[in-house]
Amino acid sequence: MRAAPDLSDYTPSENLATAATMPARWYIEPEFLTLEAEKIFYKTWQPVARLEDVARIGDFYSCEVLDQPLVIVRNREDELRAFYNVCPHRAAVVAHGRGNRKSLQCKYHGWTFDLDGKLLRAPEFEGVKNWSAEEVWLQSVRVEAWGPWIFVNLEPTAEPLSTTHGAIAEEIAAAGFNLDKMNLIERRDGCVLSGATLGCRLWRDYERRRRVRRRLHATAARIRDRLYLVDGRCIHVGRCRLLWLAQASGRRNQRRGKRPELIDDGNTKS
Repeated sequence: MRAAPDLSDYTPSENLATAATMPARWYIEPEFLTLEAEKIFYKTWQPVARLEDVARIGDFYSCEVLDQPLVIVRNREDELRAFYNVCPHRAAVVAHGRGNRKSLQCKYHGWTFDLDGKLLRAPEFEGVKNWSAEEVWLQSVRVEAWGPWIFVNLEPTAEPLSTTHGAIAEEIAAAGFNLDKMNLIERRDGCVLSGATLGCRLWRDYERRRRVRRRLHATAARIRDRLYLVDGRCIHVGRCRLLWLAQASGRRNQRRGKRPELIDDGNTKS
């Protein structure tokens, strides 16, 4: 059994006046990245796609949570399903990128699965003993939609997404946002050379100061920025599960034919 990291060099404090930054090694030692994966990314709801990515029956969208490859599909019953993007035969992927198919197929030996993960065909396996195609399925992953986003959770016994988010949906609605009418207007991909701990800290600074954006390009957790526009206002969702609202100059820029931008008035998070 792997030993837990030594945390004795830091004592947290609820008093901000006496609080101190965590030791530098917590940000760079590999054992902490492993711990973050086991305790956070593999056990919490993570945003991986948007409903528009799998809007039609047969649509699929491949993605990942850290080092775990996944595929999101919309099955014949118009339901969202998620699976590990790994063929149970020789561990090759069964989906590449995105698209629309009636089935998922491993290109290594041609094993084919329906959109519920059931094995349909296994070429050249006729006559094999002590094996049944009826028992072979892609390993499923929990998946739920929330607003326009799709979340997955690798922990089979995790609480529902609605329980995890609590009253966030009501707070967003009270602020005047209609999640169901949000459309993607921009996406930015970047690479942050850090563990989740440092990534979250940088992200919180990123919300407050535009100048931090230049540093993010030089800081291996992957971050995706997503801006959604509703009635001239933007909502932003980051991979660190931080959700915030900000006023945007959307109406003015829409009239001018420009892309909406966040207002930097010194008070708005950016």
